[in-house]
Amino acid sequence: MIESEPTFCDHVPIEKRTKDLKEFVLPDIESATNGVVSMQQLLGARLTLDVGCGSGAYAKALSELGAKGKFIGVDPNEYTGNNGYDKYSELLHSDIRNEEILERLRHLEFDIVISIGAPPNIVEFLCHNRNKFRVTPEGLFVVITDNFIKAEKYPDSNIFKGTVSIDENILIVRKET
Repeated sequence: MIESEPTFCDHVPIEKRTKDLKEFVLPDIESATNGVVSMQQLLGARLTLDVGCGSGAYAKALSELGAKGKFIGVDPNEYTGNNGYDKYSELLHSDIRNEEILERLRHLEFDIVISIGAPPNIVEFLCHNRNKFRVTPEGLFVVITDNFIKAEKYPDSNIFKGTVSIDENILIVRKET
């Protein structure tokens, strides 16, 4: 993390964030992604990397909906009080751009790498460095943000090769064959 760079800290209580995910975001994931991502994939993932996990609402919501897989969360902020950290098999309070964190994750193979609502600097990092994360052949790399970086910004780059851009807020990267 760059020292002068602002970090995002979610001040929404986890109960509300989890409820919103369960009632609005996750039930609509299939239609929002034109069928590319399904609830079955999210619930059936054996190992999910949650980049920008915040207070743990994503893992908590999926666990409450029946997910049995493991979650690894990465977020530079540590949320005290009520959180969903108990749903993570590993929780790394660090910036995803930290080389030590990337090295720890390099040997793992994920069914889902997901980032929901990460700040633009993290979205950009994920898009540029998605090949640093091993994803299973049927797995997905999903970025959902209010500030999605448009592919047109990188006309000479192949960072968007193999991607499905649903709209300006959702980018899904399928494993290239």
